[in-house]
Amino acid sequence: MSRCILITAIVFLCISAGWIYLRPIEPSCLVILNSKYFDSKTRGYVANKKILISKELITDIIESTDFPASYKSCRTLDLNGGYLYPGLIDSHTHLLAIDKQKVSSWKTALELSAKRPLMMRLFIGEKNAKSMLMAGFTGVRDLGNSGFHLDEQLLLRLNHKISVGPEMITSGPGITIGKSQINLIDNPQEYKIIDEETNLNLLFEEYKDHHVSWIKIYADNSQRDVLASKELLIKLTRKAKELNFKVAIHAEFNGSISRALDAHPNSIEHFYEIPFKDFKTENPLPYIVLTDYSLKTCYNISLEKNCSAKMLSLKNRIAWLKKNNFKIVFGSDAVLDFTSDFKTRGEAALSSLISLSESGLTPVEIILAATATPAEMLDLPIGKIEKTYKANLVAYNSDPLSNPENLKNRILVLFKGEIICKSIVECQP
Repeated sequence: MSRCILITAIVFLCISAGWIYLRPIEPSCLVILNSKYFDSKTRGYVANKKILISKELITDIIESTDFPASYKSCRTLDLNGGYLYPGLIDSHTHLLAIDKQKVSSWKTALELSAKRPLMMRLFIGEKNAKSMLMAGFTGVRDLGNSGFHLDEQLLLRLNHKISVGPEMITSGPGITIGKSQINLIDNPQEYKIIDEETNLNLLFEEYKDHHVSWIKIYADNSQRDVLASKELLIKLTRKAKELNFKVAIHAEFNGSISRALDAHPNSIEHFYEIPFKDFKTENPLPYIVLTDYSLKTCYNISLEKNCSAKMLSLKNRIAWLKKNNFKIVFGSDAVLDFTSDFKTRGEAALSSLISLSESGLTPVEIILAATATPAEMLDLPIGKIEKTYKANLVAYNSDPLSNPENLKNRILVLFKGEIICKSIVECQP
C-alpha cells in the first residue's frame, strides 16, 4: 500500500514539474496601443504610436504600423483612444502622518501622530502610499515629520514589495534651529535641532548613512518670529550640496523666503507670501513647491477665517512667480484631513492638484507642475513619456487638458511597467 502511495506521489510530482516546465512564460514586455499620449515638449498629444515597455522602462516609441520582431511575444494593451500621461508626482507630502484626527488644531494632530507606535506609523504610511498610487501618483517626495528616518524604513518596505507604492524620495528629519511646529520635548526625533556651532560634517554623515537624497531645512517653523539666519541657511545649503544632497527649504513668510532665495537651494517649499516687489538675480532659480489647498477645503476647515483672501494671495503669488520665471511644482502637503471630505490620502492629493485651476494655472500648467517639472527638479527619469524613462504611466478616458477634473477618470495605472489597475472601478484610491 505504502509502495503504491509512493509511486503515485512520484508520478504526480513528475507531471507537476512537467507542467511547470512546459507552461508558457509570461512575457516581461508590454506594448500599449491606440492611445493619445501627452508630450511635455509640445504640451499636446501625440497619436498613432506604439509605446514599447520592457524591464520597467519605455524602450521605444514607434509608428502604429510598425512592430519589431522582438516584441511579437509581448503582452498588448489597447487603450481604445484613451489619454496616456506620465504618472503624477507629489513633491511635498508626509506619508507617515496620520489623517482624520478630530482635534482642535493641526499642531495637536501632528503631535499625536508623532507619538504613535512605529509599526502603526509604518502601516499608515503603506496605506497612504497605496492610495497615492491608485490616485495616479507614481512618485512622491516625503519631506520629514517622519520620526527618526522612519521614511527610509517605509521606502525599504515598499521596495521589498511588502506593499505596492509609488517611487519615493526621502529627506529624513527636517533640520531646524529650535522652536517648531510641534512639541520638541515630547517629539525630539521629528526634527534635527541645530545651532551655529553644530558640526555639519557629522550632521550630514548621519543623513548619508540613511541614504536620503534631499535635505530639508526650516527657514521658519510656521512662525514669523523664529527665523534661521541667512548666513546659517547659506552655510547649510552649501555644505549639503558639496556632499551631493539636494536641498529643500521650508519658507512660508516673506522674510524667510528672502533668506531662502539668498541660500540658493534646489527648492523652496510653501512660499505663502511674495518676498519682493521687484526681483532680479543672476543665480539659478530654485523650484517653487506650492502647497495651497482648495478654496472648498479652506471653507470647510473651521480654523481658517480668510479663505477668499488666501485664494487671492495664491493667484497673486503665481502671477509673481510666472513674471519672474520661476518653475512651479505641485505639492499636496496633505498631512491631515479635518473635514472628512476625502476617503484617502490619494484623493486629498488629487483634489489639491485639480484645485490649482482656481488659481490661474491653465490645465497644461497644472499637468506640467505634477509631471515634467518635478521630474526635472528631482533629476530622475520619470514624469515624461520618452525613451529610457520609467514606465510609470496613467491613462484617462477623458481629456485632462480640457478639464483637470478628468484626472479622476483613470482607466489605467502602470507602475514600473506592471499594471496596477485597468478600469475606472479598479483605479479608485
